[in-house]
Amino acid sequence: MDDLLEVDPQVPPKLLCILHDEFKDPSGWSLAQNSNFLKGVKWSPDGVCYLTAADDNCLRIYDIPPSLGSSVAILDDDENLDRSSNDPSQQQLHGDLYSPALRIKAGELIYDYAWYPWASAIDPATCCFAVTTRAHPVHLYDAVSGQLRCSYRPFNKLDEMEAAYSINFSPDGSKIFAGGRNSVIYIFDLNRPGRDHDTISTYSKNNENKSKSFGGQISGQPGIISCIACAKDITGLMAAGSYSGIAALYDYRTPTQQLAVLEGHTGGITHLKFSPCGTYLYTGARRDGLIYCWDARNMSGAMYQLQREVSTTNQRVYFDIEPCGRHLASGGEDGVLRFWDLRDGSEAGKFRVAESDTVNGCEFHPSLPVLATATGHRRFFDDEEENSSEEEEVEEPRDDTGVEDHGDRLETSSGGEDDTVKCVRSGEGQFSLNRDENALCLFRVGMRVVNLKDDDVLMGSVARIWTDEGVSRLLQLAGTFARTNQGAIDALSNQGGDHWQAWAADLNEAGVNNSRVTALQVQQKMAASRPRR
Repeated sequence: MDDLLEVDPQVPPKLLCILHDEFKDPSGWSLAQNSNFLKGVKWSPDGVCYLTAADDNCLRIYDIPPSLGSSVAILDDDENLDRSSNDPSQQQLHGDLYSPALRIKAGELIYDYAWYPWASAIDPATCCFAVTTRAHPVHLYDAVSGQLRCSYRPFNKLDEMEAAYSINFSPDGSKIFAGGRNSVIYIFDLNRPGRDHDTISTYSKNNENKSKSFGGQISGQPGIISCIACAKDITGLMAAGSYSGIAALYDYRTPTQQLAVLEGHTGGITHLKFSPCGTYLYTGARRDGLIYCWDARNMSGAMYQLQREVSTTNQRVYFDIEPCGRHLASGGEDGVLRFWDLRDGSEAGKFRVAESDTVNGCEFHPSLPVLATATGHRRFFDDEEENSSEEEEVEEPRDDTGVEDHGDRLETSSGGEDDTVKCVRSGEGQFSLNRDENALCLFRVGMRVVNLKDDDVLMGSVARIWTDEGVSRLLQLAGTFARTNQGAIDALSNQGGDHWQAWAADLNEAGVNNSRVTALQVQQKMAASRPRR
């Protein structure tokens, strides 16, 4: 296998659908319509559905829409993309294309959520995700029925239960990591719900006093643990970020050992992510416009920095790395999604997602050339405007981001594409927003083939990544390397285990051996087999 696919940032993404009306009415949660906003979006590991949270304390699961089958195809030309009156992007001018398959109302403010890393629609028992909310334990929900499966309760040194501010799973799915308030990480065994857990102390005041007495820097990672990530290809390697602006590396197999402390951010760290090979770590913070790239093998300093527009917000703005590890994507306050080449940190491309809203979440589909984005931020009313009886139209100059208009921009609330952003506020206690604000969007991104023989700049052992993580990613190469399909199936079968054999059997039944089959066809089949909720 000499080639693989990567995102082409120079090709303008095609808008597939927008989901806006679902988040428009807070259903009694707030007096102000359109005051709700999204908090990121995350694809399930098998790519069958995606999960999002909102400020109305509700989690929503959307199945991948079957109507996108004609639009999402591996390496298809634009002529195969239907741009007629049935184009989903045109339908979105009048309402949501489809509704969430599942809604789960959380009891309090949602802090963080994460999919079980081996979730697959073929095995409903694996379809679950974890959620942590204010003043509640960590809950594990069934992604098929929406029922609560079990809970994990962190207890501090005073034997008081406290809520976790961040959560994640270990790569093998056997453990749940929960970031605590007072410089602690709780480690739960997934098979043992309740209060039994191990802890990692990220900071000690004794170490601080000891360091100061010798004139050194503070040792450790103080503050609330705000985000956690694990390296998939390096056993035991875990990274944690805190609101103190410090990130640290740990070996969760030996909880007492702190491998490295990473300093440099001016704001609290809100998101971090390992490269697919696990060698590089990327960290981003609130009120800090820089994403730092760290080499896990040499923590003397950051390799380079990526500039994004999040310098004035406390909001958590997610970023994501494409499956092959070549490009990183992140949104910002200016409504623009940017791509960076991870070889040298240079900006590779950008496009506008929203006219005047924050792009707070973006994530690549695990096997299809589809990118999901979430937009929204908190809005407040002026009392004088709220009590007025007439609508007031305010025009604000749009920032000059240098983004070209490729024809995919949505109309503003005034019905045209002006040089100003129309923000209409009425005296009836509601905001008038564009359809691209407070919305979930799906985009078809451009793809290109990279020759690994001539271009060895990708991060880590790419061929291994696309083989070990499942057939869904192998299917992305099926259109270009049809001759390797049978070999991939045989290789997975030879690995042993019911999980891999089930994947291989599903592929054989789908006809991968004799014809070209896209990942979408297999995933739609898996989605159709899910029990009705």
